[in-house]
Amino acid sequence: LGLAASPLCADPIDGGASAPPQDEASATIEIRERAGPVEVKPARGVVIDGVSIENRFGDVRVQGHDGASVSILAYKRAPDREILDRVKVSLVSDPNGSIRIATTIASGDELRPLPAGSVGVDLIILAPRTAHVDVRVWNGRLEISDLDAGAGLDANEGEIRVTNVSGPVLARNALGDQAFTAVFGALEAEGIDGNMALDTVRGNRLEASVAI
Repeated sequence: LGLAASPLCADPIDGGASAPPQDEASATIEIRERAGPVEVKPARGVVIDGVSIENRFGDVRVQGHDGASVSILAYKRAPDREILDRVKVSLVSDPNGSIRIATTIASGDELRPLPAGSVGVDLIILAPRTAHVDVRVWNGRLEISDLDAGAGLDANEGEIRVTNVSGPVLARNALGDQAFTAVFGALEAEGIDGNMALDTVRGNRLEASVAI
């Protein structure tokens, strides 16, 4: 878990790694690792009011809480240890209190192509309830809950779920279902291919559309 966190401080907690037994029908062994949680505490006088997350390699779940810090838990997987160690979760902070979390794969000694879906990282994030959240995923599930300052959500191919969120919510995905439950604010949701469910949406504006 790679971190660059100033003026915020990060305190990692030990994780574990395991390699499941080799399947008789497959020659591939997948290495898995739980990294974190990492707690990001604001410096004195700083309030974390914005959290931006970008994950190209898996799911993201964000849950609001009453504290001032952000906690990050990552579940990484790869076909071997060398590639697993190259899977990074980075954190960059801004002096105004916003933070950005992103997943990357660092360059290795040998730039061999990786099979599609062979590398992944799923993120579980606890964020201050009062922070605005922006999340982008590529081919993963996106979930947010218990937030009070709205959110911007973007998924390429993945399900979007929003539960108990106040403030304006803007959600878009290309392929996947979307579900919005207990949204108290303006909601704009757009999809190309997938189902959309709305349950208890109360705001001054609601726009929802699915192309197919």
